[in-house]
Amino acid sequence: MDEIVRLSVQRREEIDQQLINDEIQEEIPKKLTFSVDEFINNHGSRILPHIIGFDLDEFNTLYRFLKDCLIQIGRGRRGLDSKEKLFIFFSWISTGMSFSKLSALFKVSSSTLHENINYVIKRIKGKLISKFLPASGDEARKIVPSTFFSSFPEAIGAVDTTILKISRPFDAIKQKKYFSGKHKVHCVKFQIIVNPDGWCLHYFGHFPGKKHDIKIFEESEINNFLQFQKETRNGIRINVHPQLLADSGYQGTQKNYEEIRFPFKKPPNGDITNEEKEFNQKLSRDRIIVENFFGRMKMVFGLMHGVYKGELLLLNDLIPIIVCLTNFHISRRPLRRNNTEIHSSDDTSSDFSPSDEEFDNNRGEFNMEIVLSDQPD
Repeated sequence: MDEIVRLSVQRREEIDQQLINDEIQEEIPKKLTFSVDEFINNHGSRILPHIIGFDLDEFNTLYRFLKDCLIQIGRGRRGLDSKEKLFIFFSWISTGMSFSKLSALFKVSSSTLHENINYVIKRIKGKLISKFLPASGDEARKIVPSTFFSSFPEAIGAVDTTILKISRPFDAIKQKKYFSGKHKVHCVKFQIIVNPDGWCLHYFGHFPGKKHDIKIFEESEINNFLQFQKETRNGIRINVHPQLLADSGYQGTQKNYEEIRFPFKKPPNGDITNEEKEFNQKLSRDRIIVENFFGRMKMVFGLMHGVYKGELLLLNDLIPIIVCLTNFHISRRPLRRNNTEIHSSDDTSSDFSPSDEEFDNNRGEFNMEIVLSDQPD
Protein backbone atom coordinates (compact mmCIF):
# COMPACT_ATOMS: atom_id res chain seq x y z
CA MET A 1 0.00 0.00 0.00
CA ASP A 2 2.85 2.40 0.88
CA GLU A 3 4.39 1.74 -2.54
CA ILE A 4 1.13 2.59 -4.30
CA VAL A 5 0.84 5.89 -2.37
CA ARG A 6 4.45 6.75 -3.15
CA LEU A 7 3.94 6.14 -6.87
CA SER A 8 0.73 8.20 -6.84
CA VAL A 9 2.46 11.16 -5.21
CA GLN A 10 5.38 10.87 -7.64
CA ARG A 11 3.00 10.86 -10.60
CA ARG A 12 1.18 13.96 -9.34
CA GLU A 13 4.48 15.78 -8.97
CA GLU A 14 5.47 14.84 -12.52
CA ILE A 15 2.13 16.13 -13.85
CA ASP A 16 2.48 19.39 -11.89
CA GLN A 17 6.01 19.91 -13.22
CA GLN A 18 4.82 19.26 -16.79
CA LEU A 19 2.08 21.88 -16.39
CA ILE A 20 4.64 24.39 -15.13
CA ASN A 21 6.94 23.65 -18.09
CA ASP A 22 4.02 24.12 -20.52
CA GLU A 23 3.21 27.52 -19.00
CA ILE A 24 6.83 28.61 -19.34
CA GLN A 25 6.89 27.52 -22.98
CA GLU A 26 3.74 29.56 -23.72
CA GLU A 27 5.38 32.69 -22.29
CA ILE A 28 8.42 32.33 -24.58
CA PRO A 29 7.56 33.99 -27.94
CA LYS A 30 7.89 31.79 -30.99
CA LYS A 31 10.88 32.66 -33.15
CA LEU A 32 9.94 34.52 -36.32
CA THR A 33 11.48 32.54 -39.14
CA PHE A 34 11.20 35.12 -41.92
CA SER A 35 14.19 37.27 -42.81
CA VAL A 36 14.58 39.44 -45.93
CA ASP A 37 18.32 38.73 -46.15
CA GLU A 38 17.76 35.00 -45.76
CA PHE A 39 15.00 35.07 -48.38
CA ILE A 40 17.32 36.82 -50.86
CA ASN A 41 20.16 34.39 -50.08
CA ASN A 42 17.87 31.41 -50.72
CA HIS A 43 16.21 32.66 -53.91
CA GLY A 44 18.52 35.34 -55.31
CA SER A 45 17.84 39.02 -55.91
CA ARG A 46 16.60 38.49 -59.49
CA ILE A 47 13.32 37.14 -58.12
CA LEU A 48 12.50 40.37 -56.25
CA PRO A 49 10.70 42.26 -59.09
CA HIS A 50 8.27 39.32 -59.30
CA ILE A 51 7.69 39.33 -55.54
CA ILE A 52 7.78 42.98 -54.47
CA GLY A 53 7.67 44.89 -57.78
CA PHE A 54 11.11 46.44 -57.24
CA ASP A 55 14.68 45.29 -57.66
CA LEU A 56 17.07 45.12 -54.71
CA ASP A 57 18.49 48.62 -55.20
CA GLU A 58 15.00 50.15 -55.47
CA PHE A 59 13.81 48.30 -52.38
CA ASN A 60 16.82 49.42 -50.34
CA THR A 61 16.30 53.02 -51.51
CA LEU A 62 12.66 52.97 -50.43
CA TYR A 63 13.54 51.26 -47.14
CA ARG A 64 16.14 53.90 -46.28
CA PHE A 65 13.59 56.60 -47.09
CA LEU A 66 10.78 55.02 -45.02
CA LYS A 67 12.79 53.39 -42.24
CA ASP A 68 12.21 56.15 -39.69
CA CYS A 69 8.43 55.83 -40.14
CA LEU A 70 8.48 52.09 -39.52
CA ILE A 71 10.53 51.96 -36.33
CA GLN A 72 8.29 50.93 -33.44
CA ILE A 73 8.68 53.29 -30.50
CA GLY A 74 7.63 52.48 -26.96
CA ARG A 75 6.73 49.26 -25.18
CA GLY A 76 4.66 46.46 -26.62
CA ARG A 77 4.96 43.33 -28.69
CA ARG A 78 7.57 43.86 -31.41
CA GLY A 79 6.81 41.25 -34.04
CA LEU A 80 8.68 41.62 -37.33
CA ASP A 81 11.50 44.09 -37.92
CA SER A 82 10.77 47.18 -40.04
CA LYS A 83 12.61 45.82 -43.09
CA GLU A 84 10.60 42.60 -43.03
CA LYS A 85 7.35 44.54 -42.55
CA LEU A 86 8.00 46.66 -45.63
CA PHE A 87 9.05 43.65 -47.69
CA ILE A 88 5.88 41.73 -46.83
CA PHE A 89 3.70 44.78 -47.57
CA PHE A 90 5.32 45.20 -50.99
CA SER A 91 4.83 41.47 -51.61
CA TRP A 92 1.12 41.77 -50.85
CA ILE A 93 0.42 44.73 -53.12
CA SER A 94 2.70 43.42 -55.89
CA THR A 95 1.47 39.82 -56.10
CA GLY A 96 -2.09 40.35 -54.85
CA MET A 97 -1.75 37.02 -53.02
CA SER A 98 -4.06 36.09 -50.16
CA PHE A 99 -2.76 36.18 -46.61
CA SER A 100 -2.88 32.38 -46.45
CA LYS A 101 -0.52 32.09 -49.44
CA LEU A 102 1.79 34.79 -48.12
CA SER A 103 1.78 32.98 -44.78
CA ALA A 104 2.97 29.79 -46.49
CA LEU A 105 5.61 31.70 -48.44
CA PHE A 106 7.13 33.63 -45.54
CA LYS A 107 6.36 31.20 -42.67
CA VAL A 108 4.50 33.94 -40.78
CA SER A 109 0.98 33.60 -39.40
CA SER A 110 -1.91 35.26 -41.26
CA SER A 111 -2.77 37.34 -38.18
CA THR A 112 0.81 38.64 -38.01
CA LEU A 113 0.70 39.51 -41.71
CA HIS A 114 -2.58 41.40 -41.31
CA GLU A 115 -1.31 43.29 -38.28
CA ASN A 116 1.98 44.32 -39.87
CA ILE A 117 0.49 45.28 -43.24
CA ASN A 118 -1.97 47.61 -41.53
CA TYR A 119 0.90 49.02 -39.47
CA VAL A 120 2.93 49.79 -42.61
CA ILE A 121 -0.02 51.41 -44.42
CA LYS A 122 -0.71 53.84 -41.59
CA ARG A 123 2.97 54.72 -41.14
CA ILE A 124 4.23 55.32 -44.69
CA LYS A 125 1.28 57.08 -46.36
CA GLY A 126 2.09 60.61 -45.21
CA LYS A 127 5.77 60.51 -46.07
CA LEU A 128 5.19 59.03 -49.53
CA ILE A 129 2.53 61.62 -50.38
CA SER A 130 4.72 64.49 -49.21
CA LYS A 131 7.49 63.24 -51.48
CA PHE A 132 5.72 61.99 -54.59
CA LEU A 133 2.50 64.00 -54.92
CA PRO A 134 2.43 67.81 -55.26
CA ALA A 135 0.58 69.45 -52.39
CA SER A 136 -0.68 72.33 -54.52
CA GLY A 137 -1.14 73.48 -58.08
CA ASP A 138 1.91 75.72 -57.70
CA GLU A 139 4.06 72.69 -56.86
CA ALA A 140 2.56 70.75 -59.76
CA ARG A 141 3.42 73.52 -62.23
CA LYS A 142 6.99 73.72 -60.92
CA ILE A 143 7.65 70.12 -61.97
CA VAL A 144 9.15 70.68 -65.42
CA PRO A 145 8.81 67.53 -67.56
CA SER A 146 11.61 66.33 -69.81
CA THR A 147 9.20 66.43 -72.75
CA PHE A 148 5.90 68.03 -73.72
CA PHE A 149 2.76 66.82 -75.45
CA SER A 150 3.43 66.89 -79.19
CA SER A 151 0.10 68.44 -80.23
CA PHE A 152 -0.82 70.21 -76.99
CA PRO A 153 2.48 71.58 -75.62
CA GLU A 154 0.68 73.96 -73.24
CA ALA A 155 -1.18 71.16 -71.45
CA ILE A 156 -0.03 70.34 -67.93
CA GLY A 157 -1.33 66.79 -68.12
CA ALA A 158 -4.03 64.28 -69.00
CA VAL A 159 -6.88 63.42 -66.64
CA ASP A 160 -8.79 60.14 -66.40
CA THR A 161 -10.33 57.66 -63.98
CA THR A 162 -9.73 53.95 -63.59
CA ILE A 163 -11.43 51.21 -61.61
CA LEU A 164 -10.43 48.68 -58.98
CA LYS A 165 -12.67 45.63 -59.01
CA ILE A 166 -14.09 44.60 -55.64
CA SER A 167 -16.02 41.61 -54.34
CA ARG A 168 -19.77 41.81 -54.79
CA PRO A 169 -21.22 43.48 -51.66
CA PHE A 170 -23.79 41.50 -49.65
CA ASP A 171 -26.08 44.50 -49.20
CA ALA A 172 -28.46 45.07 -52.15
CA ILE A 173 -28.14 48.87 -51.91
CA LYS A 174 -24.33 48.68 -51.98
CA GLN A 175 -24.50 46.24 -54.90
CA LYS A 176 -26.31 48.85 -56.96
CA LYS A 177 -24.07 51.65 -55.71
CA TYR A 178 -20.78 49.95 -56.57
CA PHE A 179 -21.84 48.35 -59.86
CA SER A 180 -20.44 50.04 -62.97
CA GLY A 181 -22.77 49.75 -65.94
CA LYS A 182 -19.88 50.60 -68.28
CA HIS A 183 -17.49 47.94 -66.97
CA LYS A 184 -20.16 45.43 -65.83
CA VAL A 185 -18.39 44.79 -62.50
CA HIS A 186 -18.58 45.94 -58.89
CA CYS A 187 -15.75 48.39 -58.40
CA VAL A 188 -14.44 51.64 -56.98
CA LYS A 189 -13.11 54.50 -59.14
CA PHE A 190 -10.40 57.08 -58.64
CA GLN A 191 -9.06 59.94 -60.75
CA ILE A 192 -5.53 61.07 -61.51
CA ILE A 193 -3.77 63.73 -63.60
CA VAL A 194 -0.56 62.64 -65.33
CA ASN A 195 2.04 64.97 -66.84
CA PRO A 196 3.83 64.30 -70.20
CA ASP A 197 6.53 62.26 -68.42
CA GLY A 198 3.92 59.97 -66.89
CA TRP A 199 4.15 61.36 -63.36
CA CYS A 200 0.92 61.59 -61.38
CA LEU A 201 0.40 65.23 -60.35
CA HIS A 202 -2.94 64.81 -58.60
CA TYR A 203 -4.93 61.95 -57.11
CA PHE A 204 -8.57 61.98 -56.04
CA GLY A 205 -10.73 59.11 -54.83
CA HIS A 206 -12.05 56.59 -54.26
CA PHE A 207 -15.75 56.48 -55.24
CA PRO A 208 -18.40 53.82 -55.91
CA GLY A 209 -18.24 52.46 -59.45
CA LYS A 210 -21.62 53.95 -60.40
CA LYS A 211 -20.36 57.53 -60.02
CA HIS A 212 -19.80 59.35 -63.32
CA ASP A 213 -16.43 60.82 -64.30
CA ILE A 214 -17.91 64.32 -64.53
CA LYS A 215 -19.14 64.19 -60.93
CA ILE A 216 -15.75 62.98 -59.74
CA PHE A 217 -14.03 65.80 -61.66
CA GLU A 218 -16.33 68.41 -60.10
CA GLU A 219 -15.87 67.08 -56.56
CA SER A 220 -12.10 66.92 -56.98
CA GLU A 221 -12.09 70.73 -57.34
CA ILE A 222 -9.33 70.58 -59.93
CA ASN A 223 -10.42 74.06 -61.03
CA ASN A 224 -9.32 75.40 -57.63
CA PHE A 225 -6.23 73.18 -57.35
CA LEU A 226 -4.72 74.22 -60.70
CA GLN A 227 -6.02 77.79 -60.82
CA PHE A 228 -3.46 80.60 -60.98
CA GLN A 229 -3.44 84.28 -61.86
CA LYS A 230 -2.22 85.71 -65.13
CA GLU A 231 -1.73 89.35 -66.02
CA THR A 232 -3.30 90.59 -69.26
CA ARG A 233 -1.84 93.23 -71.58
CA ASN A 234 -4.00 95.81 -69.83
CA GLY A 235 -2.38 94.95 -66.50
CA ILE A 236 -5.48 93.18 -65.19
CA ARG A 237 -4.90 89.94 -63.28
CA ILE A 238 -7.34 87.16 -64.11
CA ASN A 239 -7.80 83.59 -62.90
CA VAL A 240 -6.82 80.95 -65.47
CA HIS A 241 -6.03 77.22 -65.58
CA PRO A 242 -3.43 75.17 -67.40
CA GLN A 243 -4.73 73.08 -70.27
CA LEU A 244 -5.94 69.53 -69.49
CA LEU A 245 -6.48 66.62 -71.87
CA ALA A 246 -9.42 64.26 -71.34
CA ASP A 247 -11.55 61.62 -73.04
CA SER A 248 -15.17 61.98 -74.14
CA GLY A 249 -16.42 61.04 -70.67
CA TYR A 250 -15.49 64.54 -69.49
CA GLN A 251 -17.73 66.40 -71.91
CA GLY A 252 -19.59 68.94 -69.83
CA THR A 253 -16.72 69.80 -67.48
CA GLN A 254 -15.83 72.85 -69.59
CA LYS A 255 -18.49 74.78 -67.66
CA ASN A 256 -16.12 74.93 -64.68
CA TYR A 257 -12.84 74.31 -66.50
CA GLU A 258 -12.74 76.07 -69.87
CA GLU A 259 -9.20 74.92 -70.68
CA ILE A 260 -10.05 71.20 -70.79
CA ARG A 261 -9.78 69.48 -74.18
CA PHE A 262 -11.78 66.37 -75.12
CA PRO A 263 -12.63 64.72 -78.46
CA PHE A 264 -15.48 65.68 -80.72
CA LYS A 265 -18.49 63.39 -80.73
CA LYS A 266 -20.47 62.39 -83.78
CA PRO A 267 -23.82 64.22 -83.93
CA PRO A 268 -26.99 62.13 -84.23
CA ASN A 269 -27.30 60.72 -87.75
CA GLY A 270 -24.21 62.64 -88.78
CA ASP A 271 -20.43 62.60 -88.83
CA ILE A 272 -17.59 64.81 -87.66
CA THR A 273 -15.45 66.79 -90.07
CA ASN A 274 -11.97 65.78 -91.21
CA GLU A 275 -10.48 68.56 -89.07
CA GLU A 276 -12.33 67.23 -86.04
CA LYS A 277 -11.15 63.69 -86.79
CA GLU A 278 -7.56 64.94 -86.98
CA PHE A 279 -8.01 66.78 -83.67
CA ASN A 280 -9.33 63.60 -82.04
CA GLN A 281 -6.35 61.59 -83.29
CA LYS A 282 -3.84 64.13 -81.98
CA LEU A 283 -5.62 64.28 -78.64
CA SER A 284 -5.70 60.49 -78.37
CA ARG A 285 -1.95 60.22 -79.06
CA ASP A 286 -1.13 62.73 -76.31
CA ARG A 287 -3.55 61.63 -73.62
CA ILE A 288 -2.52 57.96 -73.93
CA ILE A 289 0.12 58.73 -71.29
CA VAL A 290 -2.49 58.48 -68.53
CA GLU A 291 -3.45 55.02 -69.79
CA ASN A 292 0.24 54.11 -69.72
CA PHE A 293 0.37 55.15 -66.07
CA PHE A 294 -2.58 52.92 -65.22
CA GLY A 295 -0.97 50.09 -67.16
CA ARG A 296 2.31 50.40 -65.25
CA MET A 297 0.49 50.62 -61.92
CA LYS A 298 -1.55 47.48 -62.58
CA MET A 299 1.41 45.58 -64.03
CA VAL A 300 3.67 46.23 -61.03
CA PHE A 301 0.99 46.06 -58.34
CA GLY A 302 -1.16 43.02 -58.92
CA LEU A 303 -3.50 44.07 -56.12
CA MET A 304 -4.82 46.79 -58.46
CA HIS A 305 -5.35 44.36 -61.32
CA GLY A 306 -7.34 41.62 -59.61
CA VAL A 307 -10.43 41.66 -57.41
CA TYR A 308 -9.86 43.47 -54.12
CA LYS A 309 -11.40 41.51 -51.23
CA GLY A 310 -10.31 43.63 -48.28
CA GLU A 311 -11.97 46.45 -46.36
CA LEU A 312 -13.04 49.37 -48.55
CA LEU A 313 -12.05 51.90 -45.88
CA LEU A 314 -8.46 50.69 -46.19
CA LEU A 315 -8.41 51.91 -49.79
CA ASN A 316 -8.42 55.53 -48.55
CA ASP A 317 -4.81 54.93 -47.52
CA LEU A 318 -3.82 52.09 -49.81
CA ILE A 319 -4.53 53.58 -53.25
CA PRO A 320 -2.58 56.84 -52.65
CA ILE A 321 0.36 54.74 -51.44
CA ILE A 322 0.31 52.68 -54.63
CA VAL A 323 0.01 55.83 -56.77
CA CYS A 324 3.09 57.27 -55.04
CA LEU A 325 5.03 54.02 -55.45
CA THR A 326 4.09 54.02 -59.15
CA ASN A 327 5.57 57.52 -59.42
CA PHE A 328 8.77 56.21 -57.85
CA HIS A 329 8.80 53.22 -60.19
CA ILE A 330 8.38 55.49 -63.23
CA SER A 331 11.15 57.79 -61.99
CA ARG A 332 13.47 54.76 -62.16
CA ARG A 333 11.94 53.13 -65.24
CA PRO A 334 10.42 55.86 -67.48
CA LEU A 335 7.28 55.22 -69.51
CA ARG A 336 8.97 56.73 -72.56
CA ARG A 337 12.43 55.69 -73.72
CA ASN A 338 13.51 59.26 -74.41
CA ASN A 339 12.48 60.33 -70.88
CA THR A 340 15.61 59.44 -68.97
CA GLU A 341 14.95 61.58 -65.93
CA ILE A 342 12.37 63.69 -64.15
CA HIS A 343 13.35 67.35 -63.81
CA SER A 344 11.92 69.46 -61.02
CA SER A 345 12.65 73.08 -60.24
CA ASP A 346 11.71 72.56 -56.57
CA ASP A 347 13.80 69.39 -56.27
CA THR A 348 10.76 67.14 -55.86
CA SER A 349 12.76 63.97 -56.44
CA SER A 350 16.23 65.01 -55.35
CA ASP A 351 16.70 62.02 -53.03
CA PHE A 352 15.99 59.50 -55.78
CA SER A 353 18.22 59.38 -58.83
CA PRO A 354 16.28 57.80 -61.71
CA SER A 355 18.05 54.96 -63.44
CA ASP A 356 19.12 55.30 -67.07
CA GLU A 357 18.38 51.65 -67.78
CA GLU A 358 15.36 50.90 -69.93
CA PHE A 359 12.39 49.15 -68.44
CA ASP A 360 12.42 45.43 -69.23
CA ASN A 361 8.93 44.34 -70.16
CA ASN A 362 10.06 40.73 -70.64
CA ARG A 363 10.61 39.60 -67.09
CA GLY A 364 9.81 36.00 -67.97
CA GLU A 365 7.37 33.61 -66.37
CA PHE A 366 7.47 33.15 -62.63
CA ASN A 367 6.19 30.08 -60.79
CA MET A 368 5.17 30.79 -57.20
CA GLU A 369 4.93 27.05 -56.49
CA ILE A 370 8.68 26.72 -57.00
CA VAL A 371 9.34 29.32 -54.32
CA LEU A 372 6.90 27.67 -51.92
CA SER A 373 8.45 24.24 -52.48
CA ASP A 374 11.96 25.65 -51.89
CA GLN A 375 11.03 26.88 -48.40
CA PRO A 376 12.67 24.88 -45.57
CA ASP A 377 10.36 22.66 -43.53
